[in-house]
Amino acid sequence: MKKKILFVAFTVLVLLLIPFVCAGSAWMYTTSQLAIAKSRGIYESPEAGMQARIEEGYVGVQKVYIMSAGPNFPNGELPHVWFVVARVYADKRADGKAVGNERNDFDFPGSFYIKTGNGWVWVPEGAFPVLLGKLMEYFQITG
Repeated sequence: MKKKILFVAFTVLVLLLIPFVCAGSAWMYTTSQLAIAKSRGIYESPEAGMQARIEEGYVGVQKVYIMSAGPNFPNGELPHVWFVVARVYADKRADGKAVGNERNDFDFPGSFYIKTGNGWVWVPEGAFPVLLGKLMEYFQITG
């Protein structure tokens, strides 16, 4: 009987702690990803961020056209999460690979940018920028 009470008490305690552990993990993920993004650079606009990334990622840049820049969701959800697409004409990429393919003589890079209190930061797709944006809204730390 005593073991059963201890088991039930332990189970209830674990179930009560799960939301706190999840919230704490989400907070840590959000703040750490934003800190990493800020360490890469803070920009006045998503377009300025894209221009900086192009300058770092290409050699002999001849022309850059920002093809689109705006909220990732056109319905107004997550207005602080933008996606920018550019057309880049350059001699080569910084890693030595050729620009373009057999059909085009340009690259068509796209990147996510998130508004923070300090400005816009680049967030790679592998850092789940949409999830990051939703968590920023949840914790009320949007820019």
